[in-house]
Amino acid sequence: MLITKVDIEPGGPGLQKISRVVRPHKTATSCGANNLRCFLCMGTKPQSMRYRARLRSRAFPATSGKNEEFATSFNVLIITLCSCHSYTFHDPSRTWRCTMDSHTWRLVYQCIRRADRSIPRFGRRARYSDGQIVAMYMWSVMHDRPLCWACNRENYGSRYRPRRLPSVSQFCKRIKTDRCDSILQFVHEVLSEMESFTELSFIDGRAMRVGPCTKDHEAKSGRVPGGMAKGYKLHAWGTEDGRIPIWSVMPLNESEKKVAEELLRYGRASGLILADGAYDSGRLYDQVDDDGGLFITPLPANAGQGHRQQSAARLRAIPLWRSLGGYVYRKRVGIERTFAHQSAFGGGLAPLPPWVRTLSRVRRWIGTKLIIYHARMHVRKAVI
Repeated sequence: MLITKVDIEPGGPGLQKISRVVRPHKTATSCGANNLRCFLCMGTKPQSMRYRARLRSRAFPATSGKNEEFATSFNVLIITLCSCHSYTFHDPSRTWRCTMDSHTWRLVYQCIRRADRSIPRFGRRARYSDGQIVAMYMWSVMHDRPLCWACNRENYGSRYRPRRLPSVSQFCKRIKTDRCDSILQFVHEVLSEMESFTELSFIDGRAMRVGPCTKDHEAKSGRVPGGMAKGYKLHAWGTEDGRIPIWSVMPLNESEKKVAEELLRYGRASGLILADGAYDSGRLYDQVDDDGGLFITPLPANAGQGHRQQSAARLRAIPLWRSLGGYVYRKRVGIERTFAHQSAFGGGLAPLPPWVRTLSRVRRWIGTKLIIYHARMHVRKAVI
């Protein structure tokens, strides 16, 4: 605990009339950068360190639930009969987390406002702007909460507090509009640097399961590690530095090869692309070869020995796989590392919560989680 003491000149007509100890009360809004605690104390001597420890325990309550994002510093004002002292209490153990979340939110919110100004608006001006609707949705997703949670004013702090909040029904309708989806897409393209690809990239999928008794009619059954399950799958085209510029969410029964063909149409595959055996397809080899890139997947021992017409690009990749394929293929663990980093922080991409069902909601939820992940990457690069 770090304590900074500042003596204040005594004065004021009310100091001599204080004759009792008043319980501490909060005079600033919760979750602020600097909150003030006032203590009216009887006596003329400065308080002992033991009493300061009591003040510190009151200033920093136990971290749980609503106080999880409590401020990292407090100003405590101690007023005695003859003097007035101000103590600043710091909690260094929580500085990094609060700073990281604050900078991440600041970057995301700036991109949302920039997108709201850049994307043309049609029709009359709404009472609640599309930028505010998207920011409220981003705030709820960052805290892993449903849409109704974002319409409660008690759930906002000093980092973001809208002046007015829409009703739950209006908020649920507005977030589904095309312009809100365009704002989310704009923010993703800016933070993920969609136009920038590394020489080494990966294509892979991550299963997002739901319960076997779900009523979601769009969640289909498909193969997952360990057997069969019902749900969706995140198909990602990731880069070597951990970004996912191009992605798609489809039901689990969709073929990974067909989805990969669609992903490759939105980017230029000019470098080396690694994928697992589920993507062993002549069309993918030809599609990457047309863009000037090289596609490598694990090939069986009898590859190229069939009697039907085969892909020329796949035939050229057979000797490369048998000679250097095992050494190069080790780099494919990078996409697994990227998937792990998406879930390695609070507010990351975890299993789908119960209120996120149907394909459109799952896509919006996962896309917002990827935006938070890319914003966090930018903050870490700036700090390190």
